[in-house]
Amino acid sequence: VIGNEIIRCAKVKHLKLGGNRIMAPGLIAISRNLGKTESLLELDLSDNSILADNLALNAMCEALRTNVSLQEVNLEHNVIEHEGAAMFMDTLQMCPNIKLFKISGQGVGKEVYKEVFKDGKAAKKKGKKGKKKK
Repeated sequence: VIGNEIIRCAKVKHLKLGGNRIMAPGLIAISRNLGKTESLLELDLSDNSILADNLALNAMCEALRTNVSLQEVNLEHNVIEHEGAAMFMDTLQMCPNIKLFKISGQGVGKEVYKEVFKDGKAAKKKGKKGKKKK
């Protein structure tokens, strides 16, 4: 509840909620309000016992797509797993405002991490350019 009120406050630019065990219900609540703020630049939700809950991760992905101000997101030390990491990869391709995205923890192996995220930002899928050869 406190996090939701803080997110709605127009002056808050940095919200650090790391280590508060908000879990999936807390992530859903924060996600519902994240699209309503235009001042928040940094959101730290590290070490919050967020598990690979599809409903919560979908809510966060939707919030990231609708928020226009957020530049940094930290979800380190949560159990996001491979599927969650892939969801964020797809979402971050639609979020040019996010410059730094941190994710680590159980279920995101080194190989997956390297494949999905490079330099803290989601790897961009590259389409073919140029003319087709005949």
